[in-house]
Amino acid sequence: METTTLYLVIATVAVALTFDAINGFHDAANAIATLVASRAARPLPAILMASIANLLGPFLLGAAVALGRQAGGLRFD
Repeated sequence: METTTLYLVIATVAVALTFDAINGFHDAANAIATLVASRAARPLPAILMASIANLLGPFLLGAAVALGRQAGGLRFD
């Protein structure tokens, strides 16, 4: 693999991972804000619930959406 191609691949992966992290921050913030604004939970319990759910979610639920899309189970026609 040429050096230029390697740098391009590394840059693309870095941008994708950065976007994923930033998007995750926004999703978590929206979920916590909804709980707190509706007074369903106080801020600390809302943050703890979101943290635990974000940590355990992939382990308990797996990658069903990604695998379904890969197998053609989801169609966007």
